[in-house]
Amino acid sequence: MLLDARGKPIKSKSDKFLEVATRQAANGEFIGTINRLPNPSLILQSRADTIAVFEKVAEQIDVAAAINDYRAGVASMEFNVQSNLDKSDRAGFFLDYLNSIDLPDIIEQALEARDYGYSILEITRWKVFQGKTVPAQLESKPQRWFGYDNLNRLRFYSQTQPMEGDDVHATWPNKFINPRHRARYANPYGKGLLDLAYWHAVALNGNFEFMMTFLEEDGRDKWVVKHPRNATSEEINNALNMAFNLRNNGVAAIPEGNEFDKKDVAGRSSSTEAYTKADELLSRKILKLWYGTDLMMQVEGKGGYSSSKSGIQLRGEALSSGKRIVQQVVHELFRICAELNNLPGSDDETITFILTHDEEISKEEAERDQVYTGMPGFKPTKKFYLNRGFKEDEFVFTELADPATKQQGQSAGTPAQQAATFAADVPVDMLRAYTLLKKKP
Repeated sequence: MLLDARGKPIKSKSDKFLEVATRQAANGEFIGTINRLPNPSLILQSRADTIAVFEKVAEQIDVAAAINDYRAGVASMEFNVQSNLDKSDRAGFFLDYLNSIDLPDIIEQALEARDYGYSILEITRWKVFQGKTVPAQLESKPQRWFGYDNLNRLRFYSQTQPMEGDDVHATWPNKFINPRHRARYANPYGKGLLDLAYWHAVALNGNFEFMMTFLEEDGRDKWVVKHPRNATSEEINNALNMAFNLRNNGVAAIPEGNEFDKKDVAGRSSSTEAYTKADELLSRKILKLWYGTDLMMQVEGKGGYSSSKSGIQLRGEALSSGKRIVQQVVHELFRICAELNNLPGSDDETITFILTHDEEISKEEAERDQVYTGMPGFKPTKKFYLNRGFKEDEFVFTELADPATKQQGQSAGTPAQQAATFAADVPVDMLRAYTLLKKKP
């Protein structure tokens, strides 16, 4: 028997599935007359701006490079479709369907959700594939046209419904797909990386402007004018103008009695170094946001081996967030296809879209395994290799006699006493094995 928070039995389904903590019921929660929740982004609230401001952030050179590289990396992954059944005609149909559309382009559009917090993909073209009506093309629409209401439902604020908005999924079923990044009840808009990178991008642009000013003014050599003690103000001003022309042109007509001395600017190198460090620091923070690791530290050798080792793991976690967004979109495509068509296979089977990427293996781990496999009397078991990410069919297991026993001319014993090992007379070179077959995610 199910009990509620007070220990009383739950008798009806309405009581069982009733949502208690809502905006309408919360004390002190203001529900405005406009059926549109404000985006809780601190940047948008402080600037009183719309989400379109993040489009400018995405155009900053360091941010744009990180976005393009990340999207291209996820789009280039290998994909597959799996079923919980041993043999699935439906999984095969979906795999053929994905190969018939421009999946990399769909993946890159879906990953806008990671940058902006949410994205809206509209199915703009359909086609017939193997006798089934399926989506053929998806287009990403501007986020500023959409919002979420008090019930966290996606709405399209059109010219005919500028205040109330149209319930997207209720008005146009199987027409829009709405992937989101780290969306919660309190924030249905999701958490976009451009929101976090806003001030970094502003600082990078401002730092560039400062450097240009520094090179033009502060970085120049200074000229000092020595004039007679009885010089008038007009003569002094004329001498200063001559020094200014001398700095710009290198030629000046100097009255007799004046001296012009060039003074090298001290601290020029330190000013340049300060700019370089600031620019590098901000760029690294951008990389950490999108990749989950500071790739510059690995390239320049700063941070040592521990930095590169931890960076590999964090990069895999960053890729996983993008993979989950893509999985949302593809699974929604599968649902639409299944709802509109009579697909082969069973409706009860579970179909899963999978993106795979190769993970680098640390040299320390590979060398350790090589030591294990080279130990006298050590026979790597099936479990030993499966724990390191390989699949069962990537190695061939045979029943071989103990090499030490063979050398002594003794029998190998009964088959039950023989240990399962690899089809090799010498220990497997694990370092080469890791190079040929990289660890699976």
